[in-house]
Amino acid sequence: MNGQVIRIFQIFLLVGMVCCSSACIVLNQRVRAKHEVQLNNKRLETIPPELLFDTSIIHLSLFNNRLTVLEGDLAQLKNLEVLYLGKNQFKSFPKVICKLKKLRVLSLQHNQIDSIPDCICQLKSL
Repeated sequence: MNGQVIRIFQIFLLVGMVCCSSACIVLNQRVRAKHEVQLNNKRLETIPPELLFDTSIIHLSLFNNRLTVLEGDLAQLKNLEVLYLGKNQFKSFPKVICKLKKLRVLSLQHNQIDSIPDCICQLKSL
């Protein structure tokens, strides 16, 4: 278990976050029950539809693709806690994100978004 905790801690350090060991342990317990999907650097223009109905996903990383919009079906990911959408081609904030009630971490850096809607305030865990 110690190696798993260190691995999770390293992941958080790589994305510029700081976590204490106790928080990593809690996250590690969640990771065992659910899973993480990384589709970085794939030149995706849309999210693969089969992912949008996998409610076990808690961490979805779509960094450095060609996404311009997010479909409303993303709201099906009811357990999603971490969403990385940096370095895509968003020009406006994808409002479907506001329906992801368990979201704790959201990354949209390096897009062309100039405003964030008020609905983001509904995400109490963010």
